[in-house]
Amino acid sequence: MASNGGNAGASGDGDEVSRGPWQRWDAVAERVPFPGVHFRPVAGEAAMACRVWLEPGSVVMAHAHPHEQISIVLEGELEFTLGDETRTVGAGEVVVIRGGTSHAVIAGPAGASAIDVFSPPRQDYVSTT
Repeated sequence: MASNGGNAGASGDGDEVSRGPWQRWDAVAERVPFPGVHFRPVAGEAAMACRVWLEPGSVVMAHAHPHEQISIVLEGELEFTLGDETRTVGAGEVVVIRGGTSHAVIAGPAGASAIDVFSPPRQDYVSTT
């Protein structure tokens, strides 16, 4: 996937998250928090949605954040680890991650796409500039 001039890190340094009532995913700056993992964030006041693409075998390292996260798998398969439990989920499946829960993801052999919803919005994805 070609970069759209987005930040190469998840911190949002210099990039502003897209806000407002009307958005197009392809007009939102792409970010790459881990090699092979791309996302485009759109935020409202109380929630944030990210369109996520994962290249085959790409890894989201184990991490936790205080935000509730709902991951909706659109295409492909993702191996999710929540705490000590690991499951493979595919298109049409949803994973609900409580705030503070350690989680990691590995993309399947064909890669995957998903929508991640966060509440409240992740400030580390929102520029403070």
